[in-house]
Amino acid sequence: MYKTLGITISTIVFLFASFNCMLGDKPAEYMIGRLINIESSTITKIRSIKLIDSNQRIWKFDIEDEFGHFTPSHLKEHMISGDLIKVLFYSTKDSKIVLNITDHP
Repeated sequence: MYKTLGITISTIVFLFASFNCMLGDKPAEYMIGRLINIESSTITKIRSIKLIDSNQRIWKFDIEDEFGHFTPSHLKEHMISGDLIKVLFYSTKDSKIVLNITDHP
């Protein structure tokens, strides 16, 4: 009886873990570049950003969340100074969505 119960519980845990992995987060990528444009809907809300990488490729990212001290004015400082930033994102069919923004050394 205990053997059957143990196998049943193990199977349920295994199936739950498998489904959780399949439905998990979208694969994240990152890029490092310099800001060339910031589109904001309000003084505190960023809608999208454009960066240029070391190969001169331009990347556009949509922003759905706020990222602490990365306000429009803070990002404009990065744009003016030319400091690099690192953008963690995932891709959808229509756009690239920012998960996180950090300063890059």
